[in-house]
Amino acid sequence: MELFAFPVNLILALVWGGIILWLWKDYRRSVFVRWFLSPLATLSSILLFGSGCLVAGFAGVECTRSWWFTSELFFMMTVLAFVLLRGLRDAGGKLRYRFILNHFGLLTVLVSLFFGSPDKDVLRLSLTPGMTSDIAYREDGSMDKLRYEVCLEDFRTDYYENGVPSVYEATISMDGKTVSLKVNSPYAARFAEQIYLVSASGPQAQGGCVLQVVRQPWKWLTVIGIILMVTGAVLLFVQGPQTLSGHREE
Repeated sequence: MELFAFPVNLILALVWGGIILWLWKDYRRSVFVRWFLSPLATLSSILLFGSGCLVAGFAGVECTRSWWFTSELFFMMTVLAFVLLRGLRDAGGKLRYRFILNHFGLLTVLVSLFFGSPDKDVLRLSLTPGMTSDIAYREDGSMDKLRYEVCLEDFRTDYYENGVPSVYEATISMDGKTVSLKVNSPYAARFAEQIYLVSASGPQAQGGCVLQVVRQPWKWLTVIGIILMVTGAVLLFVQGPQTLSGHREE
């Protein structure tokens, strides 16, 4: 994935966008473009992407980086781009703004997921109480220096009666703040950088834990897309459903 990291992914995004606009401008009536605008293409993209999300949810997050999931995401993104261009030409009145907000917002989210994935960075660091570090490691063993120091103040594990851990909780200090971390409750160290508590590390007597730092530089684009979709949904709720001609649907 590093091969397609910034700036290669940004260049590919611009090339993809340029090809879509070129096809729409010069080959709008071609069989190729018309197929992408067909109900079959829309339905296929939704079913394929939906099934891919279900498989990824049951099989694990790493599936989202597989070739088949990436292909499904690219297919849906391309279909949506052509549908958006057609809607910009055909939609009018209040419907035009709702259409743009909803479809452009969704397209923005998909673009951030597809082209931003290679820039996602996952690092881990193992700490014991009282230990301070700003060095984290990737899965391949490469090292990276964090922009802050993390100190593990305390680590606590609660157990069920059968001896199975019920709660992991770590208290860390960083940037002059004391933060409590639990599994699946990350702390936002930066806008696009979150710290997760992963698990305990070493013997129980050490009271150590493993923290995971996840960097997502394209997160800002995802947030913009979500805001656009929420705005479009609010307009749909306030104004009610309408057809392209402006009449209410029965």
